[in-house]
Amino acid sequence: MKAMAEEKVDKVRDPIYGFIHLDKLEKDIINTRPFQRLKNIKQLSFCYYVYPGAMHTRFEHSLGVMELATKVFDHFRHKGHLDYAIFEKNMKSKELANVDTARRILRLTALLHDIGHLPYSHSAETILPSGQKHEDVSIAIINNSEVTKVIKGSFKSDAKKIIRIITSLLSKDPVPEEFNILKQIISGQFDADRIDYLIRDSRHCGVQYGNFDSDRLIETLRVIHDPEKGGLRLAIDRGGVHCLEALILARYFMFTQVYFHRTRRLYDKYLEHFLAESKYIDIGKDLTKACNYDDCRIWVEIQNQAKSGKSFWAKRLYDRKSHHQLINETSDHADIKELQQMGLLASVLAKYYGNNNIIFDVAPEMKKPHRIHKFYTGKKDKDGEDKKELEELMVVLDDGSEKPLHEESEWLSKGPDTLHVGRLYAFGNEGKIKEIKGKAEEIKRKTKEG
Repeated sequence: MKAMAEEKVDKVRDPIYGFIHLDKLEKDIINTRPFQRLKNIKQLSFCYYVYPGAMHTRFEHSLGVMELATKVFDHFRHKGHLDYAIFEKNMKSKELANVDTARRILRLTALLHDIGHLPYSHSAETILPSGQKHEDVSIAIINNSEVTKVIKGSFKSDAKKIIRIITSLLSKDPVPEEFNILKQIISGQFDADRIDYLIRDSRHCGVQYGNFDSDRLIETLRVIHDPEKGGLRLAIDRGGVHCLEALILARYFMFTQVYFHRTRRLYDKYLEHFLAESKYIDIGKDLTKACNYDDCRIWVEIQNQAKSGKSFWAKRLYDRKSHHQLINETSDHADIKELQQMGLLASVLAKYYGNNNIIFDVAPEMKKPHRIHKFYTGKKDKDGEDKKELEELMVVLDDGSEKPLHEESEWLSKGPDTLHVGRLYAFGNEGKIKEIKGKAEEIKRKTKEG
């Protein structure tokens, strides 16, 4: 496979990284309809109802991830880097041919990683076939759309191989060992995607929770041989441990204060109910049909159904004069039993006051808490934690020896690593809300007595 010369033909200005340079292939992909659609898909759904500046989209995030992934890649290509030799050697394989081709594949994967997002990002994923997520839609679009034609036109006879590599980097499927390091840069525990959205979301929301020293973190990245999967995997210098701790803490605060914000989650539930009820998005088994929908199209339908009175949920999204009130909330670290009890309470209240008037929300879901990170911490299992999902990150010490992160970072072994919060909302005027709260207390009291 021949490396293609990366002649820069254009550039765009980004509020985080300054100028992002594009070659012809990247520009051609960006100009396709599936990618342009991302300009009309907000990164944080209805979060702008809480943080008015959160109007940014998946479009600029995708460009940012490409830029940041390239920065990580180029960090290892610097001849002064301690791991330069083993990094270069790993990239010289039958599949990749050379480092320049690997870099090209990495950039394209980063650019396309979110192309399958549905309107209002994660909020609409509930309409997908069971078990499928936006990554599956991304893979479908890369394999069979206008984007596919652009890639084939550039790579010619190597196009099928390039597409296979890109889609394997986006899926959970194993990849040839020389690709492991690229996969970690795109989708790992401190990857370009996470770093970009934390910094970008913080900037647009006007908060400081997601900020940390990302430049220092990247500067301290190392690569080591992976004894399990083969190839290379990311590691970190001892001097970067505090930066990594700051990233984890930034993610924790962004989830508690922004992503799982009580009002933002309420509007996510409104959208889920609206899409389930209206069945407006029709994708079926052909996931590429997602290209037909964006926020603008969904908003027009919400507006129409709200004005016509056809949808209770559309009315809640469109008219902010009346919405559900929070009547009960767990801590950020609720256990399954507490959430199950709240869910039972919600079911009983719904029988009295109607399904539309009672909303039970568990962030992120009932069965499993949200993991802030998947680093092995040395802690005992909690909430059914699956150790297979956890990664033993190695810290490279000054003498070149390696040490597990959980042994080096006392904070990691003691700090929070999961979130699980439940909330109960009720709809009605002030008198009705007071009545529902009273009924909830009565039900809880009887349950205890029983």
